Amino acid sequence: MALSAVQAALARLFTDEAARAAFLRDPQGAGRSLGLDEGEANMLAAIAPKALRQFAGGLKAKRALDARKAMPLTAKALGEAFGRHFRAAAQSAPAGASRVREARALAMRLAALAHERKFEPKWAGDLARYEAAFVEAAHRRFGLRLLWFGYPVGAIAASLHAGAPVSAIAPATTLGLWARRPGGRLFHRLWSLTR
Repeated sequence: MALSAVQAALARLFTDEAARAAFLRDPQGAGRSLGLDEGEANMLAAIAPKALRQFAGGLKAKRALDARKAMPLTAKALGEAFGRHFRAAAQSAPAGASRVREARALAMRLAALAHERKFEPKWAGDLARYEAAFVEAAHRRFGLRLLWFGYPVGAIAASLHAGAPVSAIAPATTLGLWARRPGGRLFHRLWSLTR
């Protein structure tokens, strides 16, 4: 089999926890589903399970660090809980998901938890959606995006950036716009409506 098939199988084993667990239980059966022949499955099974798990853990830590850099205000607002929520969101994203998909998955998770009143601060879901929109816009050459928020995400972002408290932020319907012409700079604007 081609080296590319082995590389693809390794990438999947490093990034997909379910595939890795299945491979460690049954290298031959899981190897076939990964497109490996018997010799390749045996070769990969010879890699110590501990080493496979350690390398996968290192990749997870790097992904979490990248997510903190991509969504710094959400990370600041959540503190230590950011890593836990990111790992849970990353598990729901497809294996090898892009930064955009991971940011979107985290934002959707936090927004759903806030909506169900299972998460504090309540505005964190909107903040995560706000930052995820920037992550997405940064990866597009052109496009238009409109989002509604239940909180004044601009004021929340400014407070967090300045290190000011944000606990007294009241809900306010806010419209966010991200736009980019082909080859142009990103345009962003927020409008908050008082209730």
